[in-house]
Amino acid sequence: TAFAARRVRRLPQFTYCGPALHLSGGRAVLLGDAIHSVKPYFGLGVNSGFEDVSVLDDCIQEAGGDLERAFESYSKRRGPDARALVESQYRLDQPGKLRTMLFFVGPLLLDTFCNRFLPSVFAPSTLRLLGNADYSFAELRRRKRRDRALQLLLLVALPIFAVRSVKALFWLFRR
Repeated sequence: TAFAARRVRRLPQFTYCGPALHLSGGRAVLLGDAIHSVKPYFGLGVNSGFEDVSVLDDCIQEAGGDLERAFESYSKRRGPDARALVESQYRLDQPGKLRTMLFFVGPLLLDTFCNRFLPSVFAPSTLRLLGNADYSFAELRRRKRRDRALQLLLLVALPIFAVRSVKALFWLFRR
């Protein structure tokens, strides 16, 4: 009964701590949830933390052990991805049924439809791309922005084309 009486706790909010992910002087660097906390049900927190460690290791190796230079390089490399991760997850996690439909289910269906019929033009859905290690989070965000612009163009152009086609057919049959 003590457990049931406890106050409801909320999941942490999406946060991004950047663009500098280190303290000057090579004294400290931030990794994982310290720079990009996301909600646990997307399954990206630990994986992106592992990527942080891998990139930091590469930066230290490339800097020949000079931590100040390595940390600056790390911030430049991981900052854009950390920001893109938090922003993309925030867009996918909208409260309320209408917002969920508009910002999660709607784009998911639109992406799936467009990718199925024009796979050379449109990328798979954001959820599928998040599971693809070939894309960084920043690349994924750029790709989906491009897809959204093309989808918007199609959504505007198709009704115009349909109306003009119907008018042309009507005109042909009237003759």
